[in-house]
Parts: sequence; structure tokens; C-alpha cells
Amino acid sequence: MVGVGFLQYAESYYFHDGDDAISLARRLPGAMKLADQASAARRSDVRMAAAVLRAALDDLAAIIDHRFLHTKGTQHSRPG
Repeated sequence: MVGVGFLQYAESYYFHDGDDAISLARRLPGAMKLADQASAARRSDVRMAAAVLRAALDDLAAIIDHRFLHTKGTQHSRPG
């Protein structure tokens, strides 16, 4: 949904609503960590959910890079 929002309403990338605690930038590292941890789970359904989350994060990273950053990098290539 976020990726679609950036594709349809690119101007939303440039706005800040004032609450850093709930910002996408603040939450993305946690989502990436969750995907990494879940990918090592014993249950196959949790590993599958991790793969879906990772794919969604990769798609979002590609959209943000293509539309705004133009680094041709991936979320994994960012310093950490």
C-alpha cells in the first residue's frame, strides 16, 4: 500500500506530519529486522510471511529509489 501511495501521490514523499515515532523511515529498520528474524523461524508459514515481507520491502526500496533517490541501490546496500 505504501508503494502504491508513492506511485500515485509522489508529493506525499516530501511531507512530514510531525510525529517522528510513527514515520515510515523510523519503522522500516524494524520491519527489515522482523523479516530477517522470521526467515529463520522453524514454522514454514512464518518463513513464507518473512519472504513476502522482504519482497514488499524490496519493492518499496526500488520505488523510492526510482522515484526519488536515484541511487540504483537496494535497501541492503545502505550503511547501517
